[in-house]
Amino acid sequence: MEALLGSDAPMNYFLLERGGSAVNTAVSVGIALAIVNAVIAVIIQIARLVYASARDRSWPGPVDDVLGRIHPRFRSPVNATVLVGVLSALTAAFIPLTWLITATGASVALVYLVVGACALRLRRPGSASSRGYRMPLWPLPAVLLVAGMLYVCVEVGRDAPSQLVIGLATVAIGVAYYFGFIHPRRGDRWTLPDPVEEELESAP
Repeated sequence: MEALLGSDAPMNYFLLERGGSAVNTAVSVGIALAIVNAVIAVIIQIARLVYASARDRSWPGPVDDVLGRIHPRFRSPVNATVLVGVLSALTAAFIPLTWLITATGASVALVYLVVGACALRLRRPGSASSRGYRMPLWPLPAVLLVAGMLYVCVEVGRDAPSQLVIGLATVAIGVAYYFGFIHPRRGDRWTLPDPVEEELESAP
């Protein structure tokens, strides 16, 4: 047990001791394939978010036209996928992994903090949005989410303040872009079609 706890790679040590090199190799290959699969899934997810932003006219016209393009054969957002893939590769190549992990965690915590705050704001009594989606034990889940994400942000700020600052700066840039470009053109931009109507319109 002391050797396991003191090992630099406890999982590899355990697999080698209990299963041998063949088991360790098989598990390592499986982990590597799972990581590759996860990266592909995230790239596909983010690419579709970028595509959706262009479809909803969130950018200047030429940018919307490029990022909102669908491949005629595969019916996938090809330009948005290429853009996300290239940016991901450059980020992985030039930014230290430990810094990137912390910055990503801080950004995710900030996103969920905003989501929780928006849920509390939109579902307040008397709001037109309060008749929308239902949530069991309301408002406890949103309150717990906001409290938990605030705690995470405080801890990240203590250990890695620069990463938290970058996350906050990203949110600030997004807010400034919304109020500077989208909000003044809200009749024509950020159209956000209803999912059901969008599906019916795209049906053959």
